[in-house]
Amino acid sequence: MEYDKRPDPDELLSKIQKKEPQRGNLKIFFGMSAGVGKTYSMLKEARILIERGEDVVIGWMESHGRKETDKLVSGIEVIPRKSIEYRGIKLEDMDLEALLVRKPSVALIDELAHTNAPGLKHPKRYQDILELLEAGIDVYTTVNIQHLESIADVVEEVSHIRVKERIPDSIFDQANDVQLVDVPPEELIQRLNEGKVYTGDKSKDALLHFFKKENLAMLREISLRHAAELASHQLTNILRGESYSLFKGDNQRILVAISSSPNSEYLIRWGRRLAYNLKTNWICIYVETAFSLSEYDKDCLTKNMTLARNLGASVVTLPDENVANAIICYAEQNNISIIIIGKSALSKKRKLFENVSLSERIIRESGKISVIAVQEKDIPQDYLKWAKRKIESSSLWQYIFAFAIALIVTVINYFVTILIGHGSSSIIYLATISILALVLDRKPVLMVACISALAWDFLFIPPKYTFAIHKIEDILMLLLYFIVAITSGWLTSRFRANEKMLRIREQRMSILNDLSSALETASGAENAVTCGIEYISKAFKCETIVFFKQDDNNELSESPVKNTSFKSNEKELSAARFCFSEGQSTGRFTSTLPVVSYHYVPMAVPGGTIGVIGIKFENERSWT
Repeated sequence: MEYDKRPDPDELLSKIQKKEPQRGNLKIFFGMSAGVGKTYSMLKEARILIERGEDVVIGWMESHGRKETDKLVSGIEVIPRKSIEYRGIKLEDMDLEALLVRKPSVALIDELAHTNAPGLKHPKRYQDILELLEAGIDVYTTVNIQHLESIADVVEEVSHIRVKERIPDSIFDQANDVQLVDVPPEELIQRLNEGKVYTGDKSKDALLHFFKKENLAMLREISLRHAAELASHQLTNILRGESYSLFKGDNQRILVAISSSPNSEYLIRWGRRLAYNLKTNWICIYVETAFSLSEYDKDCLTKNMTLARNLGASVVTLPDENVANAIICYAEQNNISIIIIGKSALSKKRKLFENVSLSERIIRESGKISVIAVQEKDIPQDYLKWAKRKIESSSLWQYIFAFAIALIVTVINYFVTILIGHGSSSIIYLATISILALVLDRKPVLMVACISALAWDFLFIPPKYTFAIHKIEDILMLLLYFIVAITSGWLTSRFRANEKMLRIREQRMSILNDLSSALETASGAENAVTCGIEYISKAFKCETIVFFKQDDNNELSESPVKNTSFKSNEKELSAARFCFSEGQSTGRFTSTLPVVSYHYVPMAVPGGTIGVIGIKFENERSWT
């Protein structure tokens, strides 16, 4: 019969248990703010577990002097806190190592979004919790809604308070159970007045600032909405039979266009919320042009890409001089259904210099793809910062050099005009601009074009030493000179930029072709890995190491493949193991163990993560 052909359920369960080691369960108690009773609810549930015979300990708890909380803590084993001395100040924090040695069934850890004291293994408490979960320990923890990364900007708009301590949304995604602890704003304010949340002057300050009734009402709405979204995802996963993943939508794909602007943070969070609501995949794309970024812009771009990855996006970088065309082509080739772009608050000011904005071009040329233009946040004095960053994007020496050349040419023209007249001096200026455009960026060249036009008018066109022009032919000649100077400088620098982009593409294609040829001739897995290491090092100009999963178990090997220069230490191995187990970038230039030397990236395949690649840059440049 057909029933006889079915696999044995016990045999299947045994295979699953062998394939996937037991991982601890995570339960999060969250609410709209402090004082709603998250810690109290967690302790009450812990009491029930203790009555059932469970081994429960407190890893970290802050009662803030609340008598009801202290009463529930009484009788539960508390792991002693770890003392750290930092700059002459004695600090206390959770002792992760002691918890791992004690290995209880359940650990109660308050304040999920807490930033650890300097010198501890992980910079953030949620990373400690992830390590406890990997060790098979169940964790109960608490957090306020404003600490969630994708919601932080919304909370900031409501309360006008910027929350610095944040957790990635993936922590909520990994939770086995999320419990909303909710009270009406009036009841919470009553608790504050009674001194049950904060004591003394701190309670009065809270009522005057964060704990206003309108703020609490908005935060409560955000909390309830997020709880409803979590419930919707849980239902979807149950119906699909896929409790391990939230993002399995096939009908929609979202593409978020980001840049080095600080406003891209808002855009990334907006895109994540939309992708979460639609239960679909989302991608962040950055188009790399030929123009170099300032150090400020590089830092902003790194932060934006890290934020996108922490929120679960795939990040793609494309080299192209035409940003709009690159975004649209990528969207068409990858079946993107929605493109999200920023509608900058500076758009009206920039239209003085640009006929069509980037957002308008994308909307006009997107075809059947839906485009959502999100209004970015209007930052006070942002225009001045934007202008300053644009000036900094070209090296300072280029402006100094360009100004010096313009000054030298002006002195030469001052003597030349005695022999050949003021009309011929314009030709020398034009020749100078064309030569400078071959070696300098566009903005310094445009600066020289403006300076030379003004100098020619003031010093050489009669009447001299004034900007007044009496002859019509001189006016036409000055206008023609200005147009030719601007267009020739701009076109020459544009040609240089396109040439640079072509070189970048050719270099990358050459490396890919060489790698493909080398892999075809490589015999065996070890030779193939060696080829991969060699070409990754060549492509990124870095030192590369590779750790593979051991054949006999699901653990990461403690030694890299064919690398004698790698100096093994516990911090590097911990970062590599964390990257392997969590499937996310770890180490240098990330928020997880940033003190190590290598940046670790998981080698993900459809069957899971098979290893980890470590990259170390010689000149400490950031990974984007």
